[in-house]
Amino acid sequence: MAATRTGTQTREIFTTMEYGPVPENHACALAWLDTQKRRLGHHVNGKWLKPEHRNTTSCQDPITGETLASCLEAQAEDVAAAVEAAKVAFKDWSSLPGALRAQHLAAGLRGPVLQLQEPLGVLAIVCPDEWPLLAFVSMLSTALAYGNALVIVPSETCPLPALEACQVIATLFPAGLVNVVTGDHNHLTRCLALHHDVQALWYFGSAQGSQFVEWASAENLKSVWVNGGCPRAWDQEAEGASPELRIRAARTKTLWLPMGD
Repeated sequence: MAATRTGTQTREIFTTMEYGPVPENHACALAWLDTQKRRLGHHVNGKWLKPEHRNTTSCQDPITGETLASCLEAQAEDVAAAVEAAKVAFKDWSSLPGALRAQHLAAGLRGPVLQLQEPLGVLAIVCPDEWPLLAFVSMLSTALAYGNALVIVPSETCPLPALEACQVIATLFPAGLVNVVTGDHNHLTRCLALHHDVQALWYFGSAQGSQFVEWASAENLKSVWVNGGCPRAWDQEAEGASPELRIRAARTKTLWLPMGD
């Protein structure tokens, strides 16, 4: 009978998706914040950078509203350093076999036409404020799998989950492959859209911001993907792990193979 009740409870949990108690607590996260003296910098080229003379913004617990730490607001030179680090790291990362990047780069043969998907290069991502960790990880993993090097601006209202994830990122990937800068989304978006060494930009923000990204990127022929101010359900597989992410993470190169004499 006990097993039956347990099975029923499990089914109810998966049906209602209600949260239950978790064995973890936030002590480890707070301890890590203490090692940073509750003042977080940017993660660039595998290191934590805390440049002087930068404004800071408070980072709150999204549930309690408690201030947990402060984050630096990146300036143009911080963005430039992140882009340069990604540019250098891209050369080796993009040349690795797909199996070593956790997923083969897609290749298909259709008759006399060979289609290869190649990485974009230095890809900048401005994350949405909602789903601060899930959106960050969803885009990061797909973009890396296709051989890109990244400069990421995490959620402006809740950047702590992405910054803490940098601890793991630093142990898994080469220095400079994933660079995270925090600060005002409008300012950082402008810096990235106008930067000529950024080959592609994904922007998830306001309709006005989306329009600016498309306008600014036209001058340097940057590949862009914007949400037009529309929210995205990152917790739903159809949007959070959609084929669109994979399509946007690479460019298709078409080769016509000669046939006959």
